[in-house]
Amino acid sequence: MLVSSRRDHDGFTRVDMVDYYDDAELENLYQWLDRVPLTRPKKNLAKDFSDGVLVAEVIKYYFPRMVDLHNYSPAHADKQKMENWYHLNRKVLYRLDLDLSDEVIRALVKSKKKVVERVLMLLRLQIDKAMEKMQRHKERVKHLQASSSKASSPFPTGRELIPHKSVSPRSIGANPVIPHSHPSRVGYSQTEFTLPSLPPAINNVDRSLLEEKEQESMAKNETIYILNDKLTRLEQLLHLKDMRIEDLESRLNQVRSLNYSRRVT
Repeated sequence: MLVSSRRDHDGFTRVDMVDYYDDAELENLYQWLDRVPLTRPKKNLAKDFSDGVLVAEVIKYYFPRMVDLHNYSPAHADKQKMENWYHLNRKVLYRLDLDLSDEVIRALVKSKKKVVERVLMLLRLQIDKAMEKMQRHKERVKHLQASSSKASSPFPTGRELIPHKSVSPRSIGANPVIPHSHPSRVGYSQTEFTLPSLPPAINNVDRSLLEEKEQESMAKNETIYILNDKLTRLEQLLHLKDMRIEDLESRLNQVRSLNYSRRVT
């Protein structure tokens, strides 16, 4: 028996038992786990992951603030293993939109074959989604900060820096005599500069429309990323299948040759 996922109306990925598995996906999973430093050597996944501690370590490797390893004690007794899994399911997997059923948790504790592998595959998928979501959020914040800085520091034009003289009330109707045609000190003292006029602030822009367009763009980028990732995995699976077919064909040819040689003799 294995596990499968289904997305409910509340957004959670429910994990239940089914009868399906793929050896090529298993090979891909092993390669992913090899990149994660664990405190125990991986000898038997069903037994090594039965207490939930290594699963917590995998999640902490990608999200250090999400998991406190002190809450998960290595255990041999089924009771402590169940407590670890229930706590992990309620406090951590919940934040990754994963929900393990009681049947799956019991199967994990009992070290049933190929159950933990499927759970880890679904966990990997949710981790990829969460990391992609965090990256999109960072890019969005960076983009908004860049837009705000451009709007708050415009480049002034040449006309805005041209000085002009303000007319003094005392000089109205008077014709002061300026010797040697030199400008008066009053003219210097009352010369002013016009401050550059700022463009409309960013809050005058239709923010809702801007955010809507940005979300559409990020959603399309996410779709492209997911499709490319699926394409890469399918290519890897096809390559593994081809290698498997070649190996079986080679064995079949060897058997045929052996049978032929026996008949001849």
